Amino acid sequence: MSNDPFEPVSSSQESQFDDLFEVTREYEEATKAQRFVNYLVDTVVVIILSIFVGFFFGWASGPEDEAEAMLNILFLGIWVLYYTLFEKLTGKSLGKLITRTRVLTTEDHELTWGHAIGRSLCRFIPFDALSFLFGHNGWHDSISQTRVVKDVNT
Repeated sequence: MSNDPFEPVSSSQESQFDDLFEVTREYEEATKAQRFVNYLVDTVVVIILSIFVGFFFGWASGPEDEAEAMLNILFLGIWVLYYTLFEKLTGKSLGKLITRTRVLTTEDHELTWGHAIGRSLCRFIPFDALSFLFGHNGWHDSISQTRVVKDVNT
C-alpha cells in the first residue's frame, strides 16, 4: 500500500471500506389498506390527467368512437409514464406520498429504469389487482422484483 493519494483503490480496500460503513435498514411492508388507497388515488390522478390532456388536444370532441379510442390509448400511455417516472425518480406516486409508502427493489435499493418500466407494464397483466387476494404482493411486485414499504423518511 503506497502513500500516493492518486493511486486507485484496490478491491480489497474497497470491500473493507464497504464493510465498515454498510448500513442495513429493516423496512416494514405496506399494509393492504395502504396499497388499496395508493391504487385508488393513482387511478383517479391518471383518469384526470387523461381527460385533461384529451380535452387539451381536442381528442374528446371528435366522433364518439374515435374519441373513445384516443382517450383509451392516451390513458394507457399516461398510466405507464406516470408510474414509471414517479416511481423511478422519487420512489413514490401521489398515492404513495399520501400513505407515506415507497417502492424499493426486493434488495431494498432504489428502482432502476428497468424495474420501474417493468413494474408499470406488469400492471396491465389481466387480474393483477386480484393477485393481492392470494398473497401480500401483487404480480407487478413479484415479477419486477419490487416491494412497497412504509417510508421511514416521512
